[in-house]
Amino acid sequence: MTRRIALVILTSLFATVVAASAAWAYFTSTATGSGSTPIGTLAAPTAVSGTPGVGLVDVTWTGVTAPGLDGVGYYVTRTPAAGGSAVDVCGSPSALLAATPTACTDSPAPAGTFTYAVTAAYGSWTSTSAASDDVAVSKAATATSLALSASSTSYGGEGSVTFTGSVVPGASFTPTGSITVTTGSTDLCTITLPDSTCATSATMLGASGSAYGVHATYSGDGEFTGSTSSSHDLTVTKDSTTTTVAAVPDTVTFGYESTTALTVSVTTGNGEALPATGETATVHAGTTSCIATLTPGGSSASGTCSIAASNLGVSSTPYDVTTTYTGDTDLTSSTATAATGLTVVDVPTVITSSLPAATQTQVGYSQTLASAGGSSPISWSIFSGTLPTGLTLDGASGSISGTVDPAALTESFTVQATDHSGATAQAALTITVYAAPIITTTSLASARAAETGYSQTLAATGGTPDLSWSVDTGVLPNGLALDSATGVISGTLGSSDATSTFTVIVFDANGLSDTKELTITVTNPFVRQSTTKPAGNASSFQVTLSNGVSAGHALVLSVSQACTRTSSTPATAVDSHVTGVTGDSLTWVKATATGCSANGDAEVWYGLGTTAAGAGAKITVSLNATAEVQYANVAEYAGVTGIDSASGATASASASSATVSPGSSTPSAAGELVVSAAYTTLPTGTSLAGLVDPFVPLNLVSPYRGFGTYAVDATTTPLTYSFTQKVGGTPTAGSWASVITAFTLSS
Repeated sequence: MTRRIALVILTSLFATVVAASAAWAYFTSTATGSGSTPIGTLAAPTAVSGTPGVGLVDVTWTGVTAPGLDGVGYYVTRTPAAGGSAVDVCGSPSALLAATPTACTDSPAPAGTFTYAVTAAYGSWTSTSAASDDVAVSKAATATSLALSASSTSYGGEGSVTFTGSVVPGASFTPTGSITVTTGSTDLCTITLPDSTCATSATMLGASGSAYGVHATYSGDGEFTGSTSSSHDLTVTKDSTTTTVAAVPDTVTFGYESTTALTVSVTTGNGEALPATGETATVHAGTTSCIATLTPGGSSASGTCSIAASNLGVSSTPYDVTTTYTGDTDLTSSTATAATGLTVVDVPTVITSSLPAATQTQVGYSQTLASAGGSSPISWSIFSGTLPTGLTLDGASGSISGTVDPAALTESFTVQATDHSGATAQAALTITVYAAPIITTTSLASARAAETGYSQTLAATGGTPDLSWSVDTGVLPNGLALDSATGVISGTLGSSDATSTFTVIVFDANGLSDTKELTITVTNPFVRQSTTKPAGNASSFQVTLSNGVSAGHALVLSVSQACTRTSSTPATAVDSHVTGVTGDSLTWVKATATGCSANGDAEVWYGLGTTAAGAGAKITVSLNATAEVQYANVAEYAGVTGIDSASGATASASASSATVSPGSSTPSAAGELVVSAAYTTLPTGTSLAGLVDPFVPLNLVSPYRGFGTYAVDATTTPLTYSFTQKVGGTPTAGSWASVITAFTLSS
C-alpha cells in the first residue's frame, strides 16, 4: 500500500471514529516501511450515584475497560442542580483517580442539591458519564457555648464583662455568621465569627436585686444550623457615687448670703452619666438649706443653689456646708462636707480717716486706703469729688499715688469700698496741698558776746508739715544751736565770738526745701583802746586815744600814782593826786576808793556820754594832778549806762605772793561790768608804768599782769580773776592793791 493510500484510509477512519464516539485512534508509518495500530473506543463510566452524609457525599460509578494496554483513570465533578459551573471534587484531569475502586468521597460537601459526573481518561482520550440523579446535602448541626469573664458587676461597669462564645460544627467546614449574647429580650452584644468575644455597653443593664440570665445564640449559615448556649447568671449591683460641695466664694458679707453659690457635684464610680432629669441634692449651710437641681455633664452631674440673705449671722467660725445625694435605682447615695465652710463677715468699713498732706510738684506721693470687714477682694472708687490734680486711685489696691500738679489745690472727696459680695462703705477724706516751703525770716537780732538766753525763731510759709531746719553752709556763733523741729536759734554766746554769716535750709515732710542766708552780729561790751603814756613827771598831761568814742559808749580811766607810807607801817590810802579829768564833752567821775601799797596808788575814773565824742577822730583826755601820775590807761565800753551806786564792790588788797587775787565782786544786777585796777610793788626803782602792759580781756581766766578790766555775767556764778605780776617774763614777789568798780551794761 502506498503512503498516499494509507493517509486516505487513515483520514476516513478518523472521521468514522470521531463521528461515532469520543474515542479516537491513530497510527504512524515510516518512509521506508509499513506499520499498523489497533483502532478502538473509550466508553464512558455508568451508574454514577451519590450518597450524602454530614458535609460529604459518597460517589460510586461503574468503570470502563481500557482500549489498550495502559490503565484507565477517573475524576469526579460536582455541578449545582440549579445551574452553575462544575467543580472537580475527586481527582482532576491532571491528577486522575486510580482505576479501582470506582468510588470517592466529596468532602467537605456544601449543603445544597447537586449532580455528579465521572470522566474516564486514557492517554489523551476522555469519556464522561451521564449526570447522576440529584443529591441533596443537608446543613451540619452545631453546638454553641458561652463563658462570662465575671459573674457580677456594678451598674455602668457591664462593659468590663467579656462574653466568650464558640460554635462547635458537625462538619469540617468553619461556621460563619454571628453569635448574639442575650438576656431576656435584650441583646447585649454580637460576636461576628471568626471573632470569639464581645462586650456590652456600659449601662446596658440596670441594677437589680436578682441575677440576669444570659445566653448566646448562633444564627447558623449556609452550611450550619443555628444553636443556643446554656444560660449563665450575671448580677448587676448599684454603682457607687462620690459627692462634693463647696461655697463659692467661701466668704460672704452679712446680708449678702444669696451671692454665694453652694455648688454640688456627684460623680459615679464607673463614670456613667446621671439621669438627665429629676436628680437633686439638698445643701445645708448652718441652720438653713437649699435644693440644687443636678444637671448631667459627662461622668458627673452638678448643680447650685443659694440661701436667702441674712439667714446666717456674722461669725468668726465658718458655718458647715453639707449635702446629701439620695441616689436612685442604679446609684448609691453619698454625702459631703465643704472643706472651708462658709464664713459670714460684717459689712465693710473704711478705716482710713485722714491722708497726709501733699506739696505742689511733689513726686512719688503714695498712700494706701485701708478697710475692715467685708469679703475679699475689696475694690475702690471715688464716690464723689475729685483728687488733687496729678493723683489717681488704683481700684484694686486702694493706692492713691502720682505726681502732684504744680497748680494742684486742696481737695475733699468721698472714697467708696466695694467688697466681693457687693456691700459698700464710704468715707469723706481731704488731701491738703501745700505750696513748697519758703523761708520768710530776713534778718536776726544782734547778740552780745557772752550773752545768755539768746533766742530767735526762724519762720517759713508753705510746705507740708512737719518742717525740719538745719544749717546748710557756714556756722552759727559759738554757743548757739538751731533746733531742727522748731527752727529756734538759741543758747549762750561765747565770750569772744564774732559776727557769723551762714545759710539755713528748711525741708518739708515731702523733701521740698528752701534756703536763706542770714547773719548774727555779735558785739563785745568793750572797745579796746591804745593810750599814750604821760610825758615825764608832769602833774598835768594828756592821754591821746587811738580811736574816737562812739555814741552811747563810756571811757574808763585807770591811773596809778605815788602813795605815801613809811617803811615800818603799811601804806595807807591817800587822796588822789588827780584833781580832775576832762575830755571832749564827757563828764568824768571818780569811781572808786583808793588803795595804797608801798610804791603806788590806783584809782579808776570813768567818763559817760550819750553822743559821739570826736566823731571817730582821736580825742584828748586831760588829767589835772597835784603830784606825779605814774601811769594812765583808757578803755572804751559799749552799753554802759551808769555807775551802780548800790554795788557792794569795794577796794581790796591782797598779801604779797607770786599770784594774788583781788577777791571776787558780786554784781547787784544782771549785765554789770566789773572794772578792777591793780598795781604791784616794784623790786627796783623802775616805775610801774614801765613794767606793765594794760589790757582789757572779757570773761577769760589766764595769766594777767598789770591793770585788768573784766566783765562778769551776773546770770552765772561770778568769776574770780587772778592778776599775776611779770617782770622780765618771770613772776616775782610783791604786794598788790586793787580797786573794783561796777557799771551797768545795757542789754
